[in-house]
Amino acid sequence: MYTTNSIPICFLYITNNQNRNFLKMKVSWCFLVISAICAAIIEGQASMQGFISIDCGAPSGTRYQDNSTGIFYVSDDSYIDTGTNYRIDPKYTSPSNQASTLRSFPNETRNCYTLNVTEGAKYLVRATFLYGNYDRKKMAQTGTPLQFDLYIDTSLWLRVNVTDASNEYAHEVITVATNDWIWVCLVDTNAGTPFISALELRPLNRNLYGYASSYRSYAILFRLNYGPTESVTIRYPDDQYDRIWAWYQYDTTILKSINTKENITLNWVDSFQVPNSVLQTALTPVSSQNLTTVSYDDPSNNLNFRAYYAILHMTELQELSENQSRQYDIYLNDEISEPAFMPKYCKADHRYVYGYETSSHNVITLVKLHNSTLPPILNGMEVYWPITMEINQVTTASDVRGIMAVKADYQIIRNWNGDPCSPNFSWHGVSCNGDKPPQITSLNLSYSGLSGEISDFFAKLKSITNLDLSHNNLSGDIPELLAGMSTLQVLNLSGNHLNGHVPEILLKRNSTGLLFLLVDCYANCEANSNKSSMVFIKRINKSSIVIIVISAAVAAVVTVIVGLFLLLIFGRRRRRKGNVEQESQIHSEVKQFNHEELKDITNNFSRTIGSGGFGIVYHGYLKNQTEVAVKACTLESTQANKQFLAEVRSLSLVHHRNLVRLVGYCKDGVYLAVVYEYLPRGSLFDHLKGKDSSSTLNWRMRLNILLEAAQALDYLHTGCGMVHRDVKSSNILLGQNFEAKVSDLGLARMFSADVNSIMTLSGTPGYIDPEYQLTFTLNEKSDVYSFGVILMEVVTGERPILMGRESIHIVNLVREKLAQGGLDDVVDSRLEGAYDSDSVWKFVELAMMCTRDESANRPTMADVVVHLKDCLQIEEQRQRGKQEASEKSDMNTCSISTPHSVSVSFASDSR
Repeated sequence: MYTTNSIPICFLYITNNQNRNFLKMKVSWCFLVISAICAAIIEGQASMQGFISIDCGAPSGTRYQDNSTGIFYVSDDSYIDTGTNYRIDPKYTSPSNQASTLRSFPNETRNCYTLNVTEGAKYLVRATFLYGNYDRKKMAQTGTPLQFDLYIDTSLWLRVNVTDASNEYAHEVITVATNDWIWVCLVDTNAGTPFISALELRPLNRNLYGYASSYRSYAILFRLNYGPTESVTIRYPDDQYDRIWAWYQYDTTILKSINTKENITLNWVDSFQVPNSVLQTALTPVSSQNLTTVSYDDPSNNLNFRAYYAILHMTELQELSENQSRQYDIYLNDEISEPAFMPKYCKADHRYVYGYETSSHNVITLVKLHNSTLPPILNGMEVYWPITMEINQVTTASDVRGIMAVKADYQIIRNWNGDPCSPNFSWHGVSCNGDKPPQITSLNLSYSGLSGEISDFFAKLKSITNLDLSHNNLSGDIPELLAGMSTLQVLNLSGNHLNGHVPEILLKRNSTGLLFLLVDCYANCEANSNKSSMVFIKRINKSSIVIIVISAAVAAVVTVIVGLFLLLIFGRRRRRKGNVEQESQIHSEVKQFNHEELKDITNNFSRTIGSGGFGIVYHGYLKNQTEVAVKACTLESTQANKQFLAEVRSLSLVHHRNLVRLVGYCKDGVYLAVVYEYLPRGSLFDHLKGKDSSSTLNWRMRLNILLEAAQALDYLHTGCGMVHRDVKSSNILLGQNFEAKVSDLGLARMFSADVNSIMTLSGTPGYIDPEYQLTFTLNEKSDVYSFGVILMEVVTGERPILMGRESIHIVNLVREKLAQGGLDDVVDSRLEGAYDSDSVWKFVELAMMCTRDESANRPTMADVVVHLKDCLQIEEQRQRGKQEASEKSDMNTCSISTPHSVSVSFASDSR
């Protein structure tokens, strides 16, 4: 490490040197050394960049550096407005500096800390609780626990369950910020007063804990460090992310520690970046036992424990000779999860074990292989459970930013914390609509002691209809920005000290009855040249609004009639001209058939194999016996000619291995038909819910089909500038070997990559983009939404719209089931559990991203391709492991219990 002593030595040497060139060289060298020293110092300090460390209940203005970690902590008064500070009873000792004080919340049902973060970034949030009989009520007893709920944003994190007044309870969650703030809220459940001792937030590298997303956070069940011979807790600065690695106390007659001082190599893309001090120790059996069992129970205080995600960290610490080997299988509840694992010498490695709550007791076993000379090894372990994030329930980001800015601008002291539109904990004076996400529609700040000018931040409330700022001490002009709030219907500014004139736009809206404006006129009001522009009061004239609406409607009807009349006059001429142009754009290599040839090809249209976008599809053979599908136009199809030419032109211009190949077409008088390659396996829909649904596609086949279809759509979007417009499972056709090809481009349209296209609404119910339905604005993200619906069809085996007592869209169905915490209820039962859980979770999260309401928040098809490749790779690893699984040997059993219902055992168990 560099020290400051090296700096004066460097300058002394330079001062004594007489050679000026040599002096310049040495000066440059010295500055490089100084720069390196400064960089090292800055780097050490910057490692805490983004840390939020709050000592809850500490006196206002407190700031100190923790002796053991070096982390700076501050008081919580700038993060929350409610609650009362306390110190724990002196009879109790605090294991950490932060736990000696706490903040208690006896008056409000919900109390939230607001942590400013970066939207889209990943964080570890830790809340710590030490009761210490601060209120002298002796609430925390085993028989009568002190309980309250803990929320992350609007989603339930867990129920805090305090049964020991002297115990420090720490709970962590890994979450992705969906806005530029995170709320941590304590909610009273009538089982004791909520309190908190410390709250900490740590930024995480985006590559860490890749399964965490904006839709799903992960709460920790435990994180253990195996192998140290004495009690030690690993956290910052050893762990740069300040994760807490608890020491596992073990029986030395059963387990033994192995360790190394060698540096453990971390892969630069490692998903966990476990500190060296954790990986340099491990546990292994003392004798010849060859099974390691790690077991854990459902925590009784956890209300949404439905699944678990375990990460086993394993590194070989012994340099093995040629005749030594360490190899073992990893099981979850008697089912193999990872076969033939071999830890690498001094190289960090890990394996996932993901499962569902099938019972109250879950077991992970490490089983020694026959050809292994050494038993299993385990360095560390983390277990998490998923929390489904209710992001649709969080108020619109611009509204939250606006209301929080108004609060800060006027220094409003109210119990305004957490989501302002939370249905159970709405803010005083704030009203919201029932949209998803909800929006603030009314704000009443009358008699609130506001002073100064009217804040510009009110303009951030994009959906507000009623703003009451009456009876405050506001002064200055009425700002023009209020006129830009187009949704505003009622504005009450009376009872203030405003001066100047009212903006003309506000006066005009008031005079037409579109705004109810209420404001006082004092002696110093600025009068314009005519009295009509002076400040005045007027109520909304509802009858005038009705007249305006009726007039607008009549004008619209007249416009439509005139438009239809013009279309009737010029329509035929334009269609005739358009048809000629489209025919000229059809690729010359595409063969043109006449009607008689089609009769020969289809054996007089004898075999029907389906129906397409504009007609019936027939099976046929060309003269060389190549099988083809012939899609013939029906007489009932009024758009036949237009759609026919569109599909032929589209298919003739695009070429991709996962797009149906055009063979030819027929335009013979009134007879229209498209001839394309025949795909014998039918459509994806047929195998999910159609005529071939009895032959179940396994998970790998489903992923491969979707990947190929996604590649075709990505080609259309990026290579051709084309939107398909009718993406659905029945338009994904399957070849003999289940290769996928996208068909039916009849609704496709060319579009500009920079400008959205506005078109007539087309598509198939259940697949149509909701944003497209509202705005008639089409872009490639409309196809992404439709593809997201297909993803949900594939994972559930259900139709896009499920009919019953009440019909429900598949997107809403999946969201509801995920909110209940059960992936088992989502996955198609015909798969019979034969899939990698991690693959399915990533897949479902991708489906949720694709079907977001706002198209800007959806991934591109290129992104979808990448995610599907990841899902497929994970599933292929599982299938390879299943094929390579070895027979298991007999084993001997011993058991050890630890806190949090966690135990590590070495057992004798026949398999």
